[in-house]
Amino acid sequence: EASFSPDATRVLVVTPGNVELWGEENGWQVLSRWKTNTPLTLFGRLQAVFSPDGRYVATPHFVEESAPSLRTVFTRPRETHARILRHETVLYESRTGQRLRSYRGHANSLLSLRFSPDGLRLLTEDWQSNVKLWDVESGALLLEMDSPGSQILTAHFDERGVALLLGTDREEILLRALPPGPPDIRLHGHTSRVVAAQISADGRKLITASTDHTARIWEAPYTTGIVLEGHRAPLLGASLSSDGRLAVTFAQDQTARVWDAASGREIVTLRHNEALEGAVITADSRSVATVGESQTPRLWPLNLVAEAERRRSRSLTPREMERYEIGDRASREAYNRRLELTDILDEISAQAVDAMQAQGPARGVMSSAVALRRIERLLSEDHVAGEDFGWASEMVERALRVKGKTPHPDLLAVHGLVLALQGRKREAVLALEEAVERQPTYYLEWHLDRRRSEILPERVSYASIDAGLEGQTSFVPAGSYWRYFKGVTQPSPDLEWTVPGFEDSAWPLDRAGFGYGDGDDRTVLEDMRGSYTTLFVRHSFDVDDPGAYSGLTLRVLADDGFVAYLNGVEVARERADSAGSVVRSDSVADREAREPLAAFAVEVGAENLQEGENVLAIVGLNRSKSSSDFSLDAALEGHIRAGEDADRERFATFREHAKGDDRAHRIKYLDARILQRAGRHREAARLLEELSGDDREHPEPLLRLVESLRALGEIDRAEGKLRAALDGPLAASERLFDAWFRLAAADLRLGAERILEVWPLREGSETPLSRSYRTALEQIRSSGAVRIRCGGEEARGPGGQLFSTDRFFHGGTASRTIVRARPDQPQEMEIYRKHRWFQRSMGFVGYRIPLPAGRYTVRL
Repeated sequence: EASFSPDATRVLVVTPGNVELWGEENGWQVLSRWKTNTPLTLFGRLQAVFSPDGRYVATPHFVEESAPSLRTVFTRPRETHARILRHETVLYESRTGQRLRSYRGHANSLLSLRFSPDGLRLLTEDWQSNVKLWDVESGALLLEMDSPGSQILTAHFDERGVALLLGTDREEILLRALPPGPPDIRLHGHTSRVVAAQISADGRKLITASTDHTARIWEAPYTTGIVLEGHRAPLLGASLSSDGRLAVTFAQDQTARVWDAASGREIVTLRHNEALEGAVITADSRSVATVGESQTPRLWPLNLVAEAERRRSRSLTPREMERYEIGDRASREAYNRRLELTDILDEISAQAVDAMQAQGPARGVMSSAVALRRIERLLSEDHVAGEDFGWASEMVERALRVKGKTPHPDLLAVHGLVLALQGRKREAVLALEEAVERQPTYYLEWHLDRRRSEILPERVSYASIDAGLEGQTSFVPAGSYWRYFKGVTQPSPDLEWTVPGFEDSAWPLDRAGFGYGDGDDRTVLEDMRGSYTTLFVRHSFDVDDPGAYSGLTLRVLADDGFVAYLNGVEVARERADSAGSVVRSDSVADREAREPLAAFAVEVGAENLQEGENVLAIVGLNRSKSSSDFSLDAALEGHIRAGEDADRERFATFREHAKGDDRAHRIKYLDARILQRAGRHREAARLLEELSGDDREHPEPLLRLVESLRALGEIDRAEGKLRAALDGPLAASERLFDAWFRLAAADLRLGAERILEVWPLREGSETPLSRSYRTALEQIRSSGAVRIRCGGEEARGPGGQLFSTDRFFHGGTASRTIVRARPDQPQEMEIYRKHRWFQRSMGFVGYRIPLPAGRYTVRL
């Protein structure tokens, strides 16, 4: 069976135990192939369907299991095993075939699968007409309905629910709402059974295909339809183009036919020499993609002459290079790596475009963590030649040089990784520092810490010096990879599992958070509920100099309880009985965690660290086996020891071995920062003023000078320094502008009117941050309030108040609308309600709104 992607540029070909992804780029070819762990079944047929954005593939599965049962034969009992079929739908990542999650609940074989247009919901139907609607991300069951005697032909999703078009054994068609609403709408016209249908995106038009050799296009309210006649055999399927202007049908007569959807006129007949299994119109309405029983996709241009004139010779595909053995194997593998890196960079570029769009469907793009891991695997294999790094670096740098565009932080992060793999570690640190400044995430900060440590004692920038002086070392970032052991038995007789050297290579390795039931877990423990109450996890990390740290901070997100050990010593517990008691595999939390769930933070003495390998071990506890959910994630940070003597001793080697043209600047900055941390602000200010005059390209010396001037009470002088800098080469520095605003609003206590009067930036030199600040101040000046439409665009409220576009949010990005309330309808209490997608972190999540000094009321 075959299934096309929404834009008809890719097709899934499914055979027992295998899924092949074909692409239309450079001629049809297999892009990826993966094996399924279980047989696929679809009531005798095989199927896989794309999500609307093409990121995911859903397939129906059944898993054959055996369960012990006691059977009596005459008078002698004996144990046998009964065969059990478990039916489920499995979600895969379409490009790699990685299994993501499953949806279980059907008692019978699955008959059909459908995604909603926004990709957030999945509709499944089994052969007993039991219909279920699932949340794709969380796996939660949203709705279900039994529809005896009918089968889903197609579905239309909107904010109210789902409109189902049902076929029956007769020629009648039913239009039914889920959840149940108005009575069914019955469509009559076909003289035989309807086998396929599709509803247009706006829900106003539908097409049906029947075994009576005809198709029909229906307009709301669906009383009559245009008849499409021409096929000489029963139809197998029909669909509309994305704009609703064209229709395509295919039948048992081995033809596909394209029609004008308004008049019913046949445009072209596409003849095949085999039975057809699918036909769709491409997203641009210029071609038709078909696939037959040979499982070979075909692309048919609707204007054949123009297409023939357009085509020219092309590069060979990797499959063709392999098939015809062009070049040696090493050159073919290098060619494939280049194509994969191009694919990753293209996806990141798409992400940068999407980030600028406040609304609209999200494209399938990868996160920086996924991109970095793919590139690290791609370029760190043993057989990669040195010249490979040259083209990799060149490709990334070419992407960075796109005119008129600010590089996306993920692209900067990829640049840093490629430079590191190439051995250009100094440049790698600088690229990663720029990425972290624009988009700080635990994963990027972990990569940056790793690259900085590789070039010690060198500190290549002011930011690296600051990180060495006062930054916290992230030993275990939130969302790290852990070895884990399910608490069905004890992981060790006593606490051996908590210490370095314990053999845990047989434990699975996966990413926190662990859990189930609340839809936000990276590693879902599908078998935990009803089976076990504990989860044992271990994470190893290295420490070069334990004496450099004054203490540690451990943060644990646990629902319900936990006990934490550092190198075998208990350092924290919450909701887990009394201190020192050993947790067994069948232990439970002594009470439930309170909602909303908050991270538990505890300070831990640095004396628990040891040189070399260290192990953070945690056991998470659930309240009971029947608990509705469970969560576990943790982070561990080290606080670098303060003190002037300690600072100078720690950086002595750096002074001796620092390299580069800016060596003198960095050493002077280090001296000033050590004085500043010791409270000697007058001496620090003198050095920083000299340095800020010598180095006009970097904001750090001036920002630190302002800190010392504030400590000395010289606020006006500090404000003047910032104002002068914002009128010069550093006008684009958002960090300098934010520092100026804080001085004006908090220290000088200027009101909105006065701040706007003394605004330091000229017209044309505004940044996105300064424009947002100006908007907030102008709102305060004009109406006495800052109004923000959370997650949305600018709009007017019920009383005519202006709500600005979403601003000042930290910790998450807006996702597509789940519940929408129109701001022009006064009877609705909400101005706008929006779900957000959060990175699983333990930092600040919420709004940080710049305000002049004063008394304010907050209304949500």
